[in-house]
Order: sequence, then structure tokens, then C-alpha cells
Amino acid sequence: MRPSPGVVLAWVLALLLTAVVFATTPVTTNNAGFDFDGVFYAAMAGSPLVMPEMAHAAPWCYRIATPFFVSLLPWETLTSFRIAAFASDVASLVTLFLILRRLGFADDLSLFGVALYAGVFWTLKFSFYSPAYIDPETQLFLLAIIYLTIDRRYIALVPVLILAALQKESLAAFSVFSATALVRERGGRLSTSSSLLAFTMIAAPLGALAIAWAVVPAENTYSGVQEILGQLQLTTSARFWPVFVQSMFSGAGLLPVVVITRPGPWLKFLRERYEWIVYLAISIALLFAGRDKSRLFLYLLPILIVCTVLAAKELKIRSGMPRALVWMTVLLVLHVYIGGYLTPMGSFADYLARMVPEHSDGSYLPYLARNLVLAAGFLIFTLARARH
Repeated sequence: MRPSPGVVLAWVLALLLTAVVFATTPVTTNNAGFDFDGVFYAAMAGSPLVMPEMAHAAPWCYRIATPFFVSLLPWETLTSFRIAAFASDVASLVTLFLILRRLGFADDLSLFGVALYAGVFWTLKFSFYSPAYIDPETQLFLLAIIYLTIDRRYIALVPVLILAALQKESLAAFSVFSATALVRERGGRLSTSSSLLAFTMIAAPLGALAIAWAVVPAENTYSGVQEILGQLQLTTSARFWPVFVQSMFSGAGLLPVVVITRPGPWLKFLRERYEWIVYLAISIALLFAGRDKSRLFLYLLPILIVCTVLAAKELKIRSGMPRALVWMTVLLVLHVYIGGYLTPMGSFADYLARMVPEHSDGSYLPYLARNLVLAAGFLIFTLARARH
């Protein structure tokens, strides 16, 4: 069967965007390109440039999928991570297109959603700025879970959920999203086989995690509960709120502004597909599961994209494509600008200030002010168009 023109366009767009970002993004100089977390994953992948002991530092040592795959590639470790990131990013963008198509969006709106997703710093640019991180592959697993769920391929989901849990432990939580979708699809009444399938979807990734934690030796003690409690205390402090707002801009661009100003379409969507309420709850909870808040918005990003495309669809129906296209263009340009795609990377200190404000010693404030002005301008622009 020949692929539809929309799918072909999605592949072309995915390859083009990924190739351009790959070619124009310098690798960080921090830790010889491995950055912070990447040092642990590089050690797990067998890099001779990193002390082997670092392969047994928790919680990184339990995230075995990507380092194992990279260790099988024939190139130097950092190059292998970059190649794995490239392939994962292309596949992620195409998978997102298929998700949006499966949710009933037209090809043009689905491609718009793909462009918005790619416009976030952490989806493409970070993949090649800090290529030894495992975020590109984690995104791909998350999107694969979403696609298989909405396509009702629940049996195929089980091995994917197992591998996803071995990719990153937080992905196991999304099995609840998949199980909830199964419950809704069956009208809330599960047969014995469906109940067993729902149970397996949740238990299998948890079992894989338990085995990994038991088998993989860690040379340090790590408590996920203590980490979460510490992050809850930090995040609820008023002194941290400006940092969190800048992290939101870094991790989601202008998408939260769209969600706030156009709630009607996505509220209807959540009422009809209540498994996405579960998804939303999980992804919000995961904001408290780590220190780098900006990257943690990656879990929220798929539902934010869906909500934004719903808003664009409503505007297209109500006001016509020309007016909707103007709004979509302004949103995309500002969104990509905040994502750091239209300006040079700058120094490592600049990167921290723009994208990882919690590690920037207050130098993020000018970027926060800039983003607030852009968000306010876009908000006024959106509300003005809504009145016409």
C-alpha cells in the first residue's frame, strides 16, 4: 500500500527539520560533549573517555535501553549517540503526525502540530547540543505509547511499555493512561480477558523496573521518594516561581498561552476522551520528579500540542483558513524564537540562562522578561482576533 501524500510530507518535513538542526547545532563543550547526565550514559555505553565506575550511578544506571543500543553501534560513543538521536527525532516527528491524524486532524493541521513540537528546544536542538542524553529516545517511546494506545493496539503495547520502562522509569506511569483508554473503549465494562490485558499493561513495565533495580548494581544510594519530596518543597516556594515560569517557556514555548486563551476545544476533547485527563495528571506530576524542570515539560508536550491544534482547528472553522493561517504563523514564529532556533547557541552560561534557569544563578531574568513580553503580546493578539 502506498503511503498517503500527508505521510510522505511528514517524512520529508521530519527529515528536513532534523537535518537542519543537526547541521546547525554545536555540541556542548561541557564535559567534552557529554554534559552532566550524559557522562553516566556514556559510561554505560562503554566510552573509554569516562570512568567505568560512573556506569553504576543511580538512577541513571537503571535506564539501560539507549546506552545498550548505542554500545552496539560501530562508531565512537558520542557520534553513536548523535546518530541514535537523529533517527529517534525523525521517527518521533512522524509518529506525532500519525497521532494527530489518528485523532482526526487534517494533514495541514497535523503538520502544523509537528512544526510546533519541533520548535521546542528540548525536542530537536537539545538532541544535538547534548547528544549523550537519552531524551530523544524517551520522546520516541512516549509517542509510540500514545500512538499504540489511540490506535487500540493494546497487545503490542505490552512489550513497548516494558522497553519504555527500561528506557526511563517515568514512562512506566503512562501504562495507566493506556489502561484507562482500554476501559473507556470497552464502555467501562471489562471482560476477563480485557481486565487481564489492562492489568498486564500496568504490571509488566513495573515488573521490568523491579528486575532492573534488583539486577543492575548501583554504587550509591538513591531515593526517588526523597527526590520528589524535595522537589515538591522547592517548587511550592514562592522564590522558585519565576524560575518555574522561565522553565515553562523553555519547555513549552507559547503553547500554555494558547491553552489558557482557548479552553473550549480541549475541554470538550478531555470530556470525550477521559484517558487524556489521566495523561495530563501523570505528566503534571512528573514535573516534580526531577530538577531540570524545562526538560520535564517533554511529558506534557504531546497533550499541549493536541490542545493547540484543536484551537487552530476551531479558528480555521470559525474564521476561515486565511485568518487562521495568520494566527498560526505568528504563533509558530514566536514559539520557535523562544525555542532558541533563530538565534546562536551562545556560551554555556547563556544556554543555562535561557533554557535551564534553575542552574543559571539568576542570569535568566532578562530572558524571562523577554518571554513575558512576547507572551503578553501574543495573548493580546489572540484575544483581539477572537473578538472579530
